[in-house]
Amino acid sequence: MQLRGFIVTEQNGRYLLIKEEGNDWEGQWFLPGGKADADESPESAAQREGWEETGKQILLEGIFYVESFTGDYESVHVYYKASLSEPADDMPKPGKLPHSGWFTPAEMVEMPLRQNLLKVIEAYNRAGELLPPASFAISEFKNKTGGTTEATG
Repeated sequence: MQLRGFIVTEQNGRYLLIKEEGNDWEGQWFLPGGKADADESPESAAQREGWEETGKQILLEGIFYVESFTGDYESVHVYYKASLSEPADDMPKPGKLPHSGWFTPAEMVEMPLRQNLLKVIEAYNRAGELLPPASFAISEFKNKTGGTTEATG
């Protein structure tokens, strides 16, 4: 099973997205983040991948959504509400990926999106109290939910 951590960063109703390149999701837009390395938490993966893709330090505020995938692609995705360490108005091109931008949900419906991005954005907008970033434990997730869940305090 793969663990993945992703960040949702929102400013004035616009969300930071990265255009995927060189993988199975080539040309599709999604959130900064990605696969955790061996012995790496989803929290660390979200911060590391977010930094690699934006060139900015990622400040995690909390977990708002967790989902699991079974079958050929077994993985757990942990989504964090996050902010960037510096204002993003003049965000440089990401170090790893040349395409990024800030988009509204209305703009997103016209774009090629990876997986269920709009569902994640809806969960973000409904999120109440966040779980602390370091509170995720895979065994607790499996035992309590058996699948997709929104974080509740």
